[in-house]
Amino acid sequence: MEIDEFDSKVSAITARRPQLLALERDRKATEEMVDCVEAYYHQMRLPESYKAFVQRYGGGYFGAVLVFSCDAAGAFYLPDHAGKEWVTQHAFLPIIDLETGDYLGFPIREGSVEDTIAWYDHEENAWRETDRDFLELLLEQGMRTAL
Repeated sequence: MEIDEFDSKVSAITARRPQLLALERDRKATEEMVDCVEAYYHQMRLPESYKAFVQRYGGGYFGAVLVFSCDAAGAFYLPDHAGKEWVTQHAFLPIIDLETGDYLGFPIREGSVEDTIAWYDHEENAWRETDRDFLELLLEQGMRTAL
């Protein structure tokens, strides 16, 4: 899903249910904020879909899920919630905290962050790939009460 299609669907949903975007959120990301997060993770390039999202929406609560941000002054700053060591050990970059101990995020292969989304299961201490796109899954999980 492209960001413009995502925006259109979010706008339609939040026109009916504005409370879905009323909870605590971090600032929208600038290019410099994104660059700082990429530098923190050893120059790993973040997927374009995630960058587009945080530049338009910021981070924090997005409907029913919590999306980590690139705002170093915010409560949901990605590096504060997912340290380099954990990310390296699990070869996984968590982006969405399901607040169950599980995460949605991006697998890391050979030092590169993949653009496909995966589900990290804390009980299995492993991630499983999905065939879902980040924005599609974010819309489904975050706005599930309105779909």
